[in-house]
Amino acid sequence: MSRINENYQRINKYDTQAAFDAVQAGQAFSEARGSLTRYLFRVDPAERQKIAEEMAAQDKRTDEAIAAIQPVVTSDAAKAAMDKLQKDLSAYRTARTALMQAQTQPGSPVDNLPQLKPVHDLGGALSEDFAKIEQIGMDGAKQETAALGEQIASERIVTFTLSLVVIVVAMGIGLWLARMISRRLTHLEQRAEEIAGGDLSQPVQVLNGDEIGRLAAAIEHMRQNLQQSMSEIQMAANQV
Repeated sequence: MSRINENYQRINKYDTQAAFDAVQAGQAFSEARGSLTRYLFRVDPAERQKIAEEMAAQDKRTDEAIAAIQPVVTSDAAKAAMDKLQKDLSAYRTARTALMQAQTQPGSPVDNLPQLKPVHDLGGALSEDFAKIEQIGMDGAKQETAALGEQIASERIVTFTLSLVVIVVAMGIGLWLARMISRRLTHLEQRAEEIAGGDLSQPVQVLNGDEIGRLAAAIEHMRQNLQQSMSEIQMAANQV
């Protein structure tokens, strides 16, 4: 069971955690993209400054979630996906800064600016990167869970087999004890009949201190008393 628990903890710590952190990072990044759109369409400098601060906070949350993914990524596919994500993110932020600086005045159209396409394309690529890492984590969790289920089933079979062996052994011991008790009772019954018939020559064997043993001891005590009485009667008869 300890191995099962260790495997469960590994699934929870690595695969599931990586998927969760990827979702968190993707959500923060999506919010930052939305903030960029609002920034580009706002005219008021104070409002734009506030949006820029919100975007910086969203970037920070994105980076923190990505940093949380790094220690729990184990497979080659996940590591490759993480490398691509970080490259795309770095390129996206560079392109985003260039687009913000290329806007001639607050709120002016940016549709025709060449800096817009890299931001758009890299933003879409990053959304796919986050989704891929999430999927890798979920697939890993599913595979590990399936393997864990097989392990649990296997250990249940072993446990059931051991339980069955214990039952069979217990039944065997029970039958052996029953036969043993039956033989002892038959022997005591035979000796009691012999004593009742006057055969006092053979002592009754007392091997155990259980109920049968105490019964055997009582019969032996009776035999000894009868033997002593018979001896006394024989001596009295010889004196007549």
